[in-house]
Amino acid sequence: MFRLLYLFLIIVICIGLGPLLVGHQGRVIIETENIEIITSITVLCMVILAIIVCLFFTQWLFKRIYRITTATKGWFFGRPHLRAVKQTRAGLLRLIEGDYERAEKLFSLGASSADQPMINYLLAAEAAQKRGNMLSTSQYLEQANLSAGKNRLSVEISRARIQLAHNAYMDACRTLDPLLANQPYQPELLRMAHQAYLKTHAYQKLLALLPAMRKISLYDENTLKEIELTAYKGIMNKCIETQGTQGLKQWMSTLSRSQRHNTDINTIAATLFIDQNDPINAEQIIIENLKQGYNETFLQLIPRLKLNNTDAIEKVLQKLINKHGETPLLNSVMGTVLIQNNQWQQASEYLQKAIAQRVDIHDYVRLANVYDHLAQPKQATQLRQKALELAL
Repeated sequence: MFRLLYLFLIIVICIGLGPLLVGHQGRVIIETENIEIITSITVLCMVILAIIVCLFFTQWLFKRIYRITTATKGWFFGRPHLRAVKQTRAGLLRLIEGDYERAEKLFSLGASSADQPMINYLLAAEAAQKRGNMLSTSQYLEQANLSAGKNRLSVEISRARIQLAHNAYMDACRTLDPLLANQPYQPELLRMAHQAYLKTHAYQKLLALLPAMRKISLYDENTLKEIELTAYKGIMNKCIETQGTQGLKQWMSTLSRSQRHNTDINTIAATLFIDQNDPINAEQIIIENLKQGYNETFLQLIPRLKLNNTDAIEKVLQKLINKHGETPLLNSVMGTVLIQNNQWQQASEYLQKAIAQRVDIHDYVRLANVYDHLAQPKQATQLRQKALELAL
């Protein structure tokens, strides 16, 4: 723009000075209906140059005035925004320092002029919750909801997080359920739902979350498996509380084929049956699983069974011994089962093999009791002394 101006000025000056230097300025006639103007080329060029300078000066003056008004407007209207930014920053520092009352005040003061008032209100709600003022927390959440527009997910997530922090787990469930229906793979929703459902014993809902958790890799596989088993155990305990062991047996019958063959589920069920003094159902589960193969978890449950007839368990154990050999655990369990059936001599033989293969205090005590029944007090005393030494 300025280059064109300079070029035009040079042309005008040349046109004006050329005739002057030559000595013949020429003549320019401007004539209208009522006016006739006669002047030289040099004067005309000077007039044009003056008009151009006046136009550019006028333009510069208007720009200057506009900048002054803009700066003045910014000074009057920008100050609240800058003040809000400073208040928000100061509030964050106070929140980190644990001065929740001051933080709440700063966030609320800066909300009206902040770029995103919703964030200020959410932070103020968190600060109010930290100091136990749930009335103010609720009010800030409502203000955040009003200023959120379409972006209400953040407000509801904050609401659920505050409810969980205040141990209002049922309220958190009511907040999270509709959100999960629309956002089933949102990580923070899944984390909070895991906590809320666990606290409210909503184990069926917790199981329903697992596919989404696995799909987005929310936790590692071990953690997911732990959550799954916790949910199953909770469901089983509810069945026992409401309908007893028959309720648990009925629930087991409703499981899918893969679930019925799940070792972990069967282990929990067998343990619960044993704890509820129902050895028959526990024995059935243990035998069915041991028929599938050698499993130390189920073998370790057998000594806890209080059976009147141990023939079925003995047959299964003998098949495992024939297939896998006389392992320390198999010898120990077989000896324990034979004790329950009062087969003292055979029990002593298996327990002696177990002790020879490994050192276990329980086997020493069992064998000592067997020797008592076999009228061998000396051996029994020696074994109890050995067990005491191991215990120390």
